[in-house]
Amino acid sequence: MLIYFSTLIFVSPICALIGFDCGGQHLNITFVSLLDVGECNLNYRKPNISNVCVQLLQLSDYNHAKAIQCKVEISRSIYYCGMHSHVSVDHNGKADYIHETGYTLCLRKFQDKTFSLGAGNVIHGLKANQTSFHSLTLAGRISNDGSCKGTQYSDPYGTLDEVVIQAVVKISLRTSHAPVQLNSGKIILKSGTVCVLSESFCLDSDDGYTYWKPIPTSSCNFHQYDVFYEGSATKITDDSINPSAPVIYSLTTQDATFALTKTKEQPLCGYTLLRTEHPKLFILETKKGDTFANRGIILVDNLDIFAGIYSEQDIQKLRDHIMFPAEKPALLNTIARGLSGHPIDTDAVSVYNLLDEASLNKITENAVSRIWNGFVTFGSATAGLFGILIIVRIVKIIIDASIHGYALHSAYGWSMHLLGAIWSSLTHLLLHLARGPVNRNNDDEGYDSSPPNAKEESSAPSTESPATDDFSKTNENARSNIEPATIEIIPYINRYQILRDIEQITTKTS
Repeated sequence: MLIYFSTLIFVSPICALIGFDCGGQHLNITFVSLLDVGECNLNYRKPNISNVCVQLLQLSDYNHAKAIQCKVEISRSIYYCGMHSHVSVDHNGKADYIHETGYTLCLRKFQDKTFSLGAGNVIHGLKANQTSFHSLTLAGRISNDGSCKGTQYSDPYGTLDEVVIQAVVKISLRTSHAPVQLNSGKIILKSGTVCVLSESFCLDSDDGYTYWKPIPTSSCNFHQYDVFYEGSATKITDDSINPSAPVIYSLTTQDATFALTKTKEQPLCGYTLLRTEHPKLFILETKKGDTFANRGIILVDNLDIFAGIYSEQDIQKLRDHIMFPAEKPALLNTIARGLSGHPIDTDAVSVYNLLDEASLNKITENAVSRIWNGFVTFGSATAGLFGILIIVRIVKIIIDASIHGYALHSAYGWSMHLLGAIWSSLTHLLLHLARGPVNRNNDDEGYDSSPPNAKEESSAPSTESPATDDFSKTNENARSNIEPATIEIIPYINRYQILRDIEQITTKTS
């Protein structure tokens, strides 16, 4: 214990910096004094900062070429037509082959949507990216009554005489954008077939004859560069006098962020491209209107995951391009489990991913448009019926007005009363006024309406028979006035006159 305390008192602690040199196998010990620190005379120089117009170019390995593919598969059968239209088969009469299709013929299928296998075998209504089947008689003639007649026929398998050829034709038309390897000059089809880009033609095992237009090339190879950014950037120079001083181009925007150092210059067809520490990125100092290439969409195949200059959208496209082939089987299995009734993760598959807001709005607009078109159709039909009814009503009004006018003309003649023919109620009123007021006091005025000699006859002493005899005489006199085919009906009987005659008879008898 005494030794320990003595050591703590007489031995002072020190600090050491230990480093390891991994460049060799020999031990290297270096002592650095931390007590005596020398002066640091650093020359701080302010860098030169300026804004320049640049184009950030990316050397692309891939490009796309639009390809058209035509495949005509013919499955034909050979028959011989014998006596009495008896049909017999031929040895090796069944054959399948691909019909040769040139560029002009293939292009015509897309433009005219037709294909011909002879004068009487013209197929119409072909559609791109679809497959259609057609049953044809390539040679000979077959009637509906069973009769047949053969003729000569030639195909890749030979020439035959007096035969009837029936075939099923399968036509497939495809359009696609195939990736192109610019360095090797190869084009890669959807089936995986690799063809030479400069030949512009290839026979694909899946989709048949394939044609594409060659990518325009030049000695400068401008088509191999994609413009990632075009605009203003910050140029930082450490020493404008020393040409070997590093030059840094930096940019920080919402879509692009980079800081690249110039390594060397590369002349290209009158332009000076500045190489950077990234082997596929080049910088070109330019002016507005004087650009190296036009800016377009960078293909996903050309995105370099280690460049670190792409936007979030580009990184997401690259991620989908890499991960979707691996995620596709898992998604299909998840959908199959869900359709079969097994439990699945609700976050894995969602219908909302299939129908975005734009799709839902389009579906709603289409539904509303269909409903509105139905209302418009119904309204048009109803308007037509109402139009017919209105025409009938107008004709009826004209006929009624003519009849009313004739009646008013008979009563009033040519006068302003004819205007009442327009309204039926006014016509009825005018005709009623034309007949005059109805005499409802016939019982009181009956005596005055009798002829003048009636009073004289009533005042004189009468030796006539009773009133019943007088009434019968009156009827006999009325009956004598009836003309042939004419009947005169007395509408009213003067009861007052009859009662008066009865009173006179009673007075005389008394």
